[in-house]
Amino acid sequence: MFSVEDIRFATYLYMYYRDSLIKIFPRSGMNEDALEFGIQDPEKVKNKKQLIEAILYEWGNYFRAHPEFKKAYEEKWEFGFSLDQVEKQ
Repeated sequence: MFSVEDIRFATYLYMYYRDSLIKIFPRSGMNEDALEFGIQDPEKVKNKKQLIEAILYEWGNYFRAHPEFKKAYEEKWEFGFSLDQVEKQ
């Protein structure tokens, strides 16, 4: 489910901070990702922005439970900032 090679977290994080990108991603694909990350009934989530927040929340939970994975993910995708900053928002 969660992999260091999986760029989806980075993509959703970028989309979250760049609202204009949200409209180019189909809701159906986001729903599929949400199901994979353990979100029940993503169709019931009001809009794409809230669905992205739910997806990022699930990744954040995984990062908190697996700090070594979080560190490896940060190094792989070179965010230029710590994901701790994202979790505090």
